[in-house]
Parts: sequence; C-alpha cells; structure tokens
Amino acid sequence: MTEAPIPSGRRIWNYTPRLPIQVAPYWDWPARPIASAIDLLRSWNPVQLRCLFLLGAVITWVFFTPEIGRAETLAFDWIAEVWVRNTIILFSVAGGLHLLLWSFRVQGDDFRYDKRPMMKKARTFWFRNQVWDTCSGHASPSSSGRSGSVPSGTPTRTVGRQ
Repeated sequence: MTEAPIPSGRRIWNYTPRLPIQVAPYWDWPARPIASAIDLLRSWNPVQLRCLFLLGAVITWVFFTPEIGRAETLAFDWIAEVWVRNTIILFSVAGGLHLLLWSFRVQGDDFRYDKRPMMKKARTFWFRNQVWDTCSGHASPSSSGRSGSVPSGTPTRTVGRQ
C-alpha cells in the first residue's frame, strides 16, 4: 500500500485510509480480467509474495499434514498434529510480524491506528500484558470455554450504543 496517511486531528487514532476504500477489481462482477491483471502487477511485490504463500502452503501440505487416510476416522492423534502445526504457523507469522512492527519498528508510526504503546501491567488482561494475553488466547483451543481477553467479573467498556 503506497498511499500516505491522512493527517488527523484526533489524538489517539493515527492512520485513516482514504475513503471510500477501493477493493481490488478481481472481486468485481462481471469479471474484469484486464483490470485485475493491471492491479495485480501494480500491487506491492505481486509475484514474489504470492509465490511465497504458495510455496509455504505446498511445504505445509507435503511435509506437515497427516495422511488423508488417517483423517477418515475421528482420532485425537491427527487432530492434535494439525492443531500443533497450525499453532506453530500462527506463532511464527504473528511473532515475526510483532518483531518487525513493534520490536524493530521497521514501519515506524506511519500506519499505526493507535498511537498508544503496547499495554503492560494493565488490569484488563489476564496476564497484565497485552502481547501475552493475545498469544495465550490464540494458542488455546476454541472449546476451552474462554470467551475473551477479560476475566469474568472484570468491568469492560462497550463501544457504540448502550
């Protein structure tokens, strides 16, 4: 994305994209293949990034996915294998992005929506740390009964209509 941020008079929220937000032409119907090809070629790193995703998907499928025959019956072993694989991928991608964008600050503050720093020692998080709380929420299976980042009984703010 090459557009520059629009200066905002707001103190907390930083980045506001140009409105209305334009979607890529390959979502249009009837299809516009020439416009889609032009948009694909003008986008940031079009071929290399998509090839990287494709390569990652093929490597994951070939080397880290259980055999389809094992998945014909419901069993804990192949489900756990897929869950561990997906958790490792999630932490690798999210952790890598966190390192690049927060720890090494490669993008600066140009495209940050929120100017506030990452919250630490905040009572609204289970571990009093925003990063640890987010990581633990993504690592736990959805059937764990945990419905959000805030412990039960903790007052929360609601956004929008009351």
